[in-house]
Amino acid sequence: MQQVLVRFVNTLLKCSVLLVLVSSITPAWAAFNVDLTPDTLKQTLTYAVWGFLVLAVIMLASSLWIVLLKWQVRNQTRDLLVELDERRRLSEQLIHQESHDALTGVLNRHSFEQRLNHALKNVRKFDQKNVVCFIDLDQFEFINDSYGHGAGDDLLRRVACFLEAQIGENDCVARFAGDKFGLFLENRDTESADQFAQELLARLRKLDTQVGDRYIPLTASVGVAPMTGDIKDAQELLANVNVATFAAKEEGRNRVCHFHPHDWRTGGHRKDILRLAELHEAIDENRLVLYSQPIMALAVDNPTVHHYELLVRMRDKNNYLLLPGKFIPAAERYGMMNLIDRWVIQQAFTCYSQRHANGDGPIMGLNLSGNSLSDRELLAFIEDMLTQYRVPTDKICFEITETAAISNFGVAKNIINGLRDHGVSFALDDFGSGMSSFSYLKQLPVDYIKIDGWFVRNMLNDPVDNAIVRSVTQFGKMMNIKIIAEFVENEDLVRVLRRIGVDYAQGDEIGKPVAWHGV
Repeated sequence: MQQVLVRFVNTLLKCSVLLVLVSSITPAWAAFNVDLTPDTLKQTLTYAVWGFLVLAVIMLASSLWIVLLKWQVRNQTRDLLVELDERRRLSEQLIHQESHDALTGVLNRHSFEQRLNHALKNVRKFDQKNVVCFIDLDQFEFINDSYGHGAGDDLLRRVACFLEAQIGENDCVARFAGDKFGLFLENRDTESADQFAQELLARLRKLDTQVGDRYIPLTASVGVAPMTGDIKDAQELLANVNVATFAAKEEGRNRVCHFHPHDWRTGGHRKDILRLAELHEAIDENRLVLYSQPIMALAVDNPTVHHYELLVRMRDKNNYLLLPGKFIPAAERYGMMNLIDRWVIQQAFTCYSQRHANGDGPIMGLNLSGNSLSDRELLAFIEDMLTQYRVPTDKICFEITETAAISNFGVAKNIINGLRDHGVSFALDDFGSGMSSFSYLKQLPVDYIKIDGWFVRNMLNDPVDNAIVRSVTQFGKMMNIKIIAEFVENEDLVRVLRRIGVDYAQGDEIGKPVAWHGV
């Protein structure tokens, strides 16, 4: 646009010059054809002077206009170049942010997986030997909790720099969630990778880890897995190395563990990891299913169902129903129970509020795991659910196992007190399985005791089990706590339990678990 304007001004200038010259020359030429008088000469000179003045003004204005246009063009060109440079810089920054961890500057998980998938192709094509390692810091949680997230972040940055200094030119480091780092080691077999990992641990212990006024020796659990041609993709490879890392932790930490598919240490963990992946998908795809088992009052004059315990099942991808024993142990070992418990709570509240809007339904018994009891956000989550779904709190009974309550005693007591303030009741499940049942029971404000089913099942034939059931029942009466007997599988047990004063019974004799829809 500026160039067009410059050309227009130049053309206008030329036309103006031509016009002035014509206007100046015309009177002069006419003067040669007439008698020249003083007035004529004066008039001619006046025309000429004014013509040249106008020409000078036009040329000056045009020159100034051209200078201004060129200055504007230079400024706009400079601004455009600056803007293009800024866009290029921001584009490079966004690309870096998409592929690197914001805190440490090393690769993130997504970029690491891309690198692994590319390397797997080379392994299949050229039979290349590569190894992947996980470094899981052992003391990070202690540092984070004791000295704050700032100290934890600083430690992660130092460890990332340390790891980058240890690897080769074609290797790479990535940070996974929390305190876990991944290493890709190119052209290494498992033997050389093991030696590298052992040396890495030794150097890591010497790393400067002074936090505040304390020096904290840093150790890690290291998992190593070879990259072989039969591995399908990066996800499978990472699952293998993750299994080896779990094994290193369980063996005592501060050590290196290799993945071997036929090794019982890593093979069992691998099954758990695969089950966890399936469980994640089941939660996302809403393939968990709620079942309920009735709990019946044993009073002769009122032998009715008092409430139901809600139990969780999982459907696999083939729609086959899996019992809790197939997925709950893995979820407990690897900290996924809080996700399951939250799903159960929300699903139960949703169904109950839809089916019993007037609050006339039975009591729901909902299990809380030890993982959930250590979740600091659990109380707030349940309170939010109560507010959102408006389920009557006197229709909710949370069940916690005796072992979980004792292991998380302080937290469990706070959660129980906090929810009891809302009117929610609590049952202590599997009572009798711990070593200090009665002493802890005096300090836990629960409404029900569920006697461990192993004692109930054999009480007709085993005098010790019979005595335990009777003593728990008597103790509950003294504490004004209702007693529930589990694993009640025949009518003879029902009669004995009723005679010794047990309040409620649960088991196959009372009713088997069935699909629950809020009934």
